[in-house]
Amino acid sequence: MEYHEIVLGYKVIRGFFYPAVGKDLVVMAHGIFGNKVDHHFMMPQYAREINGVGFNVYRFDFLGTGDSDGLFCEEESIFHQIEQLCQIATHFINLGYRIHLFGYSLGGVIASHVTRKVQVSSLFLLSPAGNFPEILKNFCKQGKALKYGVEFNGFLIPLQLIQESKRFDFQKGLEGFVGAVKIVQGEKD
Repeated sequence: MEYHEIVLGYKVIRGFFYPAVGKDLVVMAHGIFGNKVDHHFMMPQYAREINGVGFNVYRFDFLGTGDSDGLFCEEESIFHQIEQLCQIATHFINLGYRIHLFGYSLGGVIASHVTRKVQVSSLFLLSPAGNFPEILKNFCKQGKALKYGVEFNGFLIPLQLIQESKRFDFQKGLEGFVGAVKIVQGEKD
């Protein structure tokens, strides 16, 4: 495992690269309040398992989360995360890798929309949050309304994200995608 930074404009995405033989690379996208480690250390565990069967793996923090630059309340945006993941995929495509995306929760929605902009070979979506507007509405009901958003469990959910979720089509993204897709969704998720 190697530390790997990707510079986007004047900000830095930070993550870990797991090298393997070959040019297939799985890029892992975490969920809304997650990071490159995520709940119960699942991202490193999945990364090791995926790497163990022969794939290169890159797990990273979106801007505003974990070790990457920025603040959550300023960076959290569906559209910005799609653009970030596109730039990360392009970075590795330029290094000669064939891209496979692993997306968890909101990261699954982000990954599915990246297929419209960047050449992706396959998708693995774990509990993709196609019902994100409902989820976000529940967070907002449980949270505390503030001038610039809603405080929920120590996170300031920015108004920008709340407004985006009302106009973003979470069910689209895979039209025209010809690669392999695996979706794992719990019955009560």
